[in-house]
Amino acid sequence: MTRLSAARIDLDSIADEDLGTTIRVGAYQSVAAAILPLILQELGADPDEVQFDLTESNDDRVLLEMLERGELDVAFTELPLPDRPLEATRLLDDPYGLLLHEEHPYAALGRDLTLEEVAAIPLIACRRNSGETRLDEAFALHGLLPRFVQKVEDTGTLHGFVVAGLGGGLIPRLAANVEGKPLVALPIEPRLPHRVVAIAWHRDRLHTGTAGMFVDLAVEVAAQHAG
Repeated sequence: MTRLSAARIDLDSIADEDLGTTIRVGAYQSVAAAILPLILQELGADPDEVQFDLTESNDDRVLLEMLERGELDVAFTELPLPDRPLEATRLLDDPYGLLLHEEHPYAALGRDLTLEEVAAIPLIACRRNSGETRLDEAFALHGLLPRFVQKVEDTGTLHGFVVAGLGGGLIPRLAANVEGKPLVALPIEPRLPHRVVAIAWHRDRLHTGTAGMFVDLAVEVAAQHAG
């Protein structure tokens, strides 16, 4: 029996005290769009049984602070976790790619881009996330200093800037959306470490059965998405 099947069975046996409980979920933009709807769809619970209160932030560090204060039950984040009273389980690797206008010369290369090629062009990235420092360190490790011409708050703005030809968007795969846009998303060689997406909870506060079931569903849905 898969974890997903077990979670569906568990839904039928939710304790009376958990009925009507609101699960407070924190998610950053790309996860909220790509993974969270699949979890809710698989859960398939009556709204009177399981309710969700979603908090979105482009900075997963904000979500972890809320989790620590007891304002969230679970939160999507990146690994490794900071030194807090939190626990997490890994969901999937989300490799970085370079978002470019379809007319950019790199679009015709037909291969993974090197770090040197990425660092050679003006770059746009999202600010305020736990992976920002790790990206800088990865480039520095190879003696490269990428030129970030813009740091933006959300991925929609990043996509718009790339369409306008202002630079290449350094962005995780889950956050890239080229459908209907004059854009291409190009893979980058493995020297740039992947973002590791996880789901976290306070080690002393995963009280409700529904919140624990949400974690199980997140693991199973992420495995299907990665596969």
